Amino acid sequence: MKRQQEILPESFFAKNLLFLMKQFGATQQDLADGLGVSQTAISKYLKGRIPRAEILVELGNYFGVPVADLLYGDLQTKTREAKRVARPNNERLARCLAEMSDERAEFIAKALLSFMGHIEAAEAESKKKTLQQIQKGLGKTR
Repeated sequence: MKRQQEILPESFFAKNLLFLMKQFGATQQDLADGLGVSQTAISKYLKGRIPRAEILVELGNYFGVPVADLLYGDLQTKTREAKRVARPNNERLARCLAEMSDERAEFIAKALLSFMGHIEAAEAESKKKTLQQIQKGLGKTR
C-alpha cells in the first residue's frame, strides 16, 4: 500500500497545525498527550508528515476544525479574513439588537441558535464524509 504522503495532494497541514497550536496555546507535548501519540509524532506532523486518518479526525475535533480545512485550507488567511468581515457585522448586529424590544431580540436569538444547530449538524455530516473519503483514499474503507 502507498504511504499517505504519496496519495494526498499538496497540503497546508503543517502550517495549519502550527497556526492552531499557537491560537490555542498548545505545546507539542500538550497535543501529544491529548491525542495519545508521542511528541516525536507531533514534531513530524509539524515538518509535513500527514498522520493516519484517525489522528486527523481527532486533531479536527481537538481544534474544532473540519479535517478538509486542516489539510487543504489556509486557516491563517481564512481566520484573518473572517475577523475582518465579522467585526463590522458584529457591531451592526449589536446596534440592531439594542434598538429592538426584548421580545423581538429573544425571538432573533432563538432563531440564530436554531440556525447554528443546523450548521453544526451539517458540519458533523461533512466531517463524516471527509473521513470516509480519506479512508477510501487510504484503502481503509469500512
